[in-house]
Amino acid sequence: MVKAEIDRLNTALGQRFGERALLGLDAQEIDGPTYKALAASEPPTQRMKLAEAWPTLRAAQQLAAHERTVQAMKQAEIANLVRRAALKPGS
Repeated sequence: MVKAEIDRLNTALGQRFGERALLGLDAQEIDGPTYKALAASEPPTQRMKLAEAWPTLRAAQQLAAHERTVQAMKQAEIANLVRRAALKPGS
């Protein structure tokens, strides 16, 4: 249930700001250039809400990035196993 909520949050973040918008080093701080760029077009009340939610939003994108990395590593391992099996003498 929590994973589904995080996935929905990441989908919304991706649509609004970009899938990896909050992952850069310059997104670590609320007063950094990423926050300033994303908040520039927001009205003042939305900027305050974005500032409050920034650590949570960033953590959600980091979690999604980690999941993508783990999935890619699993796929690479499977590809290596298949390649090794295909190259194995006597197969």
